Amino acid sequence: MTRESTETRKEQIIRAAMDIIASRGLDHLTMQNIGRAVGISDAAIYKHFSGKQEMLLAMIDSIRKNLMAELRSHLNPQAPAPDQIRALLDYHLEYIEKNNGAPHLVFSEALYLGNPRVKDSIRRTMEEYTAFLRKILRAGQEAGEIRADLDIDAFPVVLLGVIQAKVMLWVLADNQAALSANADALWNLIEQRLQ
Repeated sequence: MTRESTETRKEQIIRAAMDIIASRGLDHLTMQNIGRAVGISDAAIYKHFSGKQEMLLAMIDSIRKNLMAELRSHLNPQAPAPDQIRALLDYHLEYIEKNNGAPHLVFSEALYLGNPRVKDSIRRTMEEYTAFLRKILRAGQEAGEIRADLDIDAFPVVLLGVIQAKVMLWVLADNQAALSANADALWNLIEQRLQ
C-alpha cells in the first residue's frame, strides 16, 4: 500500500467517517469501521487523531471550511442580492447531496449534547454561515433589492430551517430523488419574503 501524506490520510479518514455517518448512522462511527473503509488499522487512525472527539471536531471544521469556501466561490458578489441568495440555496442543497454525511453530523443533538467542544464548533459554523447571509441581505437592503423591513437576523434562521426540513425529508426518503427537486417551489416562497 502506498504511504500517504499526513494531510491526505486525514482527509481520507474524515471522508470515510462522513460516508459511514451518511450510510449507517453515528452508532457505526467506530475506529474499526473507519480503518476498514480507509484500508488502515484502527490503531493507525490514532496517529492522526487523538480520539473520536478530535475527529468529530476535524469533520465539523472540514464542513465549515469547505462549505463556506465553495459558497464564496460560487456566488457572484456583483449579482443582485436575491440572485446571490438563490445561488446560495441551490449550492447548499448541491453540497449536501455530494456530502450527505454533513447534515447527520451538524444536526445530531446526540452528538453534541454532552460534548461542549463539538457544540461550540457547530455553533461557530452556524454563526459564520448566518453572518455571511446577513452580509448579503444588508447589501441587498442598501441597494433597494430587498425590502427594508426584512429582519436580517431572523431570515437566515428561516432559510436554514427550510433547508434542514428539505434535507430531513430527503434523508427519510433514502435519498431517492435529487435534493434539488422542487427547489424552484422553495425559492418562490423564500423570494416572496425578500420583496
